Amino acid sequence: MDNIGINKKSLNKITNEWTKKQNKDFEDCNGKIIYRPHGGGSVFDSLNKAKEFNSTIKMKEYIVKEWNDNFSVDDVVILAESHDDDRIGWKDVRHVCIKRLQDEDYIKKYSIPQCIGYCSFDYNKIV
Repeated sequence: MDNIGINKKSLNKITNEWTKKQNKDFEDCNGKIIYRPHGGGSVFDSLNKAKEFNSTIKMKEYIVKEWNDNFSVDDVVILAESHDDDRIGWKDVRHVCIKRLQDEDYIKKYSIPQCIGYCSFDYNKIV
């Protein structure tokens, strides 16, 4: 198991397969999506930093800017595996990960991208 609770071999397979098809499944999505960063206190603390977007590409562009352009939009991946988070009313929650940070290639180093946040297309509106 790794730091996000998923078997490395399984996640590597998911990541490789998902990266190949994510453009088709997510990039063209023009529905509402919500993102919250990982870490920085409790899940409720991170909700204070949650943002809604009209597309996944807008979300990814925002993430890149929040991380001071230390990676590209192409380095941001949304993993296929999902779960519900009833604490906050988000369904089909997915890990948002990066494949690289500056010159550090997480795929080469760990065989998996590193989780930086979570997103959902099915969520209760932020109040």
